[in-house]
Amino acid sequence: MRGGGARALAFALLRGAAVVFVVVLVSLVLLHLAPGDPMARVADDASVPDGMREQLRAQMGTDRPLPEQVVRWVAYAVRGDLGFSVSAGLPVRDALAHALPYTLLLGGIALVVGFALGIGIALAQVRTAGRRLDRWLAAGALAIWALPEFLIALVLIELFSLRLGWLPTSGVRDLMLDAGAGAGAQLIDRARHVALPALTLALVVAAQVARHQRVALQEAWGEPFVRAARSRGVREGALLLRHAWRAALAPTIALAGLALPTLASGAFVIEYVFAWPGMGRLAFQALADRDPHLALGCVVLTATLVVFGGTFMDIIHARVDPRRARAA
Repeated sequence: MRGGGARALAFALLRGAAVVFVVVLVSLVLLHLAPGDPMARVADDASVPDGMREQLRAQMGTDRPLPEQVVRWVAYAVRGDLGFSVSAGLPVRDALAHALPYTLLLGGIALVVGFALGIGIALAQVRTAGRRLDRWLAAGALAIWALPEFLIALVLIELFSLRLGWLPTSGVRDLMLDAGAGAGAQLIDRARHVALPALTLALVVAAQVARHQRVALQEAWGEPFVRAARSRGVREGALLLRHAWRAALAPTIALAGLALPTLASGAFVIEYVFAWPGMGRLAFQALADRDPHLALGCVVLTATLVVFGGTFMDIIHARVDPRRARAA
């Protein structure tokens, strides 16, 4: 990597770390101002002595002034200690480590399938611009984009689970499946359970990508380098895929960076509907139970993935866009 590129990357990473710190600070302030007691569950239990409640508050640090809570949390977080979750009953780090793989699986499948489907729809629209297929695809993408995610989820459950009986309605595995079942049977079972929540998210992502990619393709179609390639006798299909599409990928990659919150936190509504034990459900549990350490851990992990994932997408953007590549 060139010196200027290395300096730019280092600056972007430092800027990302500053953004994460600001997110931590704002989150701590909001949690501190929010009504309710983080120890409400313990406090409501008459069998717990008053001294034990105060001792637990002292251990969690919730009885200290806000500036001290910020310094204390950052000091422990640097060492990898994110605190203890009262609602989950285990360290926050362990709770996040258990939920994150499920969200990465669900969000990863949804993003890959959604972007592939959305790009394919956009290419089909450009090839059939102004025709009936183009109009139907545009109307379908707009309708899916406008619908709430939970409604799409309920429609898919009604169709594929209740009517056709092809896929399970919720969970991550079949509780009746023998624990000694082979790897193939377990893989199929996991694929059947992830299919509906991933398809729900993928349809929403595909609708967004298709609309953005179609506009980007139309703009790239009039670029000078595309007209130059056409004047050299390049066929329309190759012109679309090898020239216009590469330039049109730039805004789509930027959209992928914006979609990273879906990958990090999951669509908690979808995870709730399908009882999927990912980051979305964990964050919802933290907010519902007024669990500050768990809520802050979810926020920090999400912010870190979004900020540094966005930096990574900027690097890919610069390499994919032929206009920026030539400028470099």
